[in-house]
This record gives sequence, C-alpha cells and structure tokens, in this order.
Amino acid sequence: MAILLTSAFVGGFAAFAIGLFLTLSNGSGDAAPPPSTFTASPTIAASTAPPSPTPRSTSTPQPTATPEPSPSATATPSVLALLLGWSNTPLEWVLTVRETSSYREGDLVPFLLRIDEAEPGTTYDLALTYRCLAADRHAFDFVAGLTPGENAPLLTAPGPGRTTPDSALIVPDDPSIDFDDSAGATFLAWGATFSAASRPEPQTECSDTKTINISVVAQDSTVMLVWTGHLASSTDWGVGNGASSATPFRMEVEIEGAVVQIVTLLPGSVGP
Repeated sequence: MAILLTSAFVGGFAAFAIGLFLTLSNGSGDAAPPPSTFTASPTIAASTAPPSPTPRSTSTPQPTATPEPSPSATATPSVLALLLGWSNTPLEWVLTVRETSSYREGDLVPFLLRIDEAEPGTTYDLALTYRCLAADRHAFDFVAGLTPGENAPLLTAPGPGRTTPDSALIVPDDPSIDFDDSAGATFLAWGATFSAASRPEPQTECSDTKTINISVVAQDSTVMLVWTGHLASSTDWGVGNGASSATPFRMEVEIEGAVVQIVTLLPGSVGP
C-alpha cells in the first residue's frame, strides 16, 4: 500500500514537472531564451526652453527740458553816479527843482554830477542831454558854466567843498544858437581831468533834446563835475516861448554802467 502511494506521488510530481517544462518551452521546443538585459534609455531631461529675451523697453525719448531762465535780479550798477540840481531858494542841492525856487528866464541853473567809488585812471564817458524844446516852448537852449563868483553851489555839500577845480574845459559852442554865451564858459571838474567833449548834437535849432558827450579821467575815488543850463528867455524866442511856459523839463546824464540820472524842473520853478 505504501509502495503504491509513493509511486503515485512520484508519478504526479513527474507529470507536474513535465507540464511546467512544456509551459516554459517556446513553440519550436527550444527553451525560452533568458530575458534580455534591460538597458535603460538615458533619461532625456525635460527641455528647458531658452529664456525669451526680455524685450527692451523702447521708451520714448523725453525731450531735454530747457531750464527756464531764472528771473534776473536787478543788476547792481557798477558806477555810482548822482545828478543834482541847485535850488536858489533855499540854497541847496536837490533831486528835483521845485516851485520854491526863484529862477527867472535867462538865469543859469547849476548842476552837479558826482561819481563815487571811481577807479583812478579810468575814463568815464558821459552823455549829457538837456531838453531844448518842451511842450513847443524853449527850455534849456544851451549849456554854460557857473557865473563868476558864484561859490555857494561849490561850497555846499555834497559839492566839492572848494572853489578851485582840478580841471576845466571850455564848453563847446553850439553853432545853431547865435546868442549862446558859451565862449569862455567852462565845465569844471574835481578829482578828474577832462579828456574830450563834443559839440551839442544835433547842430540844429531847438526841436527836441541836445546831447554833449564828455570824457573824464578819474584821478581820485570821488569825481565831481559842475556846469549850468541856460533857461530860455522870451526875449530871445518870443513872448510865451520861454522856459517859464515849458515846465516841466529836465537835464539828464547817462554813464555806461550807471543808472540814468535825471533832474526835473517842475512847473512854477521858473518865472517869466
């Protein structure tokens, strides 16, 4: 009995082994080749897209701003000049000759020009302009010098304080005025010497203004010039055509680098 069970077991095992062999065999009866060695394909890294070029910002060029000119400050004059007229009532140098003065047609009105902080050796060119005709009436018809012996204007501050000038220049004649008394009349200077002076321009009878150009060379830090303006008289120009009918009118001086200086004679400052 035991032999039969053993034989049966052996036979069953043999059948099982054969069946397993047949299962593993291929169709030609050859044993199935061992599986091929697996060679892993190299891993392809995920492609990293090249970075897109950062677009340059094409900014619209801004126009260069032109700076606004800053408001220019009032320029400080490089030449300190002052023009004054002489008031004969009261006796004093003034910026404006007022009705308190007692001038009459035919009189001479003194004028003083001061240049302070002048540079010795420097030439100063002056344009002296006087109103020859105002409101169709004659005003200053010519320029002259001080009346001999008239010292009050010279000795009164801010005048020169002394009567003897450092330089004198004959007032150029105006050929258009037959009765001017400029012959022998002089421009006077303190702290300077005269270099040149022109004839009054235009050289025609009074129609508007006339100008005399004068050059002086500073010898001191303070320069002073003195002259006079002749008040036109009705005796010369006809009744009602003299200076008493022409007011207001003025004398002025222009110097390069200085504020234009003006002295005005107001109505009532000149009598017939």
